Amino acid sequence: MNKKKIEQVVYKHFSPSFFEVEDVSHLHKHGKSEESHYSLSLVDSIFEGMSFVRRQKLFFEKMKQEGVEVYSISMACYTPQEWEEKKKTKNPLPLCAGV
Repeated sequence: MNKKKIEQVVYKHFSPSFFEVEDVSHLHKHGKSEESHYSLSLVDSIFEGMSFVRRQKLFFEKMKQEGVEVYSISMACYTPQEWEEKKKTKNPLPLCAGV
């Protein structure tokens, strides 16, 4: 898995109004030299009416469909309205639990 592959899948299957993926492997004991840990924020109206679990499941379904294996990812998937509210907080991006 690498950042470029994640970006390709997202732009193929979603229409994000905001999207950010960051390689945070260097923050992990076993990920310093490889692209293995990521933090992702994805904002898309496709998530309207979906639970947070269903949103993440949809993301993983698209990754699997494209043959991209995900080792470790901290993600947040928002609707545009949720994102506007979240941006008002101090840290709207997901934090990796391993950090």
